[in-house]
This record gives sequence, structure tokens and C-alpha cells, in this order.
Amino acid sequence: ATHPEPLAPGTLVRIVKESELKDRKGVLKSLGKDGRCEVEVWPATGRPEKPEDVETKVMPVQNITAAEPRMICNFSDPVIRRSTALFWGHMWRLHQSMAPVIKAELTHKLLAVPKLCRAMISIAAHGDGDRADFIDVVRSCIRLQGCL
Repeated sequence: ATHPEPLAPGTLVRIVKESELKDRKGVLKSLGKDGRCEVEVWPATGRPEKPEDVETKVMPVQNITAAEPRMICNFSDPVIRRSTALFWGHMWRLHQSMAPVIKAELTHKLLAVPKLCRAMISIAAHGDGDRADFIDVVRSCIRLQGCL
């Protein structure tokens, strides 16, 4: 991944070299000083549904890479994280690395940005009482709209 997440326990990883496990995802449990790591490998179908779906494997650290880019996202909801990753990919200008279906999803989201930003600015700027404390929110929303 471009801008990969640093490898640390809890990182979602993709196995890139182990032949029978190649392209499977998992969670890094530990990094050894000997260059080996312990990974909870998920089923080939995706996220595990029950604890017995997970296999714990020890492998060289060179066999894994972070499955998600390093990005700032304060939320754990998958839909929000996916949208955040799409917007970071757009701002990092990674369009050439995106599949056509991903580009279409990004375009759909970008078309909604002006309305969304206007709504956020309106909510922050208007309302009951003194809104002076919200001037930084308004400025940040305007800056976000310009970035996207």
C-alpha cells in the first residue's frame, strides 16, 4: 500500500509471500526481534465470524504488509473509513492506482462534496446564540471544500 500503516500489534495486514496464505488478511499479534511475526490469519472469505475461523501463524515479517494506508480517521465505522481512504487517495493523487469501480465511487462522493460542505458551513455559522466560537469550524469547512 502507498503510505502504509507502520507495522505494530493490532495492524490489519495482508500476506504477500507465503504461498498457501498469499493475499489473505489478518491481524498482527506480535513482532519478534528475530524478524518473525505472529499473525492471526483470517479465512479466505474475509473477516472471521467466529473465533475458530482464525488461524495463528508465525512467519517472517517480510511476508506481510499493512493492508490499509496510513490515514487519519477518528471513526471505526467501515463506511466512514472507506470514504476517508477514498478522499485521502484523491488528495494523494493516486487515481492511476484505482480500479475503475473505485474511481466511479470517488467521483460519486466528490459530486456530493459541495452540498455537504455548504450544509456543514451553514450549520456551524447559523443557529441560536453567539456563534463566534464556531468561526474555526467554518474556516475548516471552507478549507476542506477547497482541498477536495
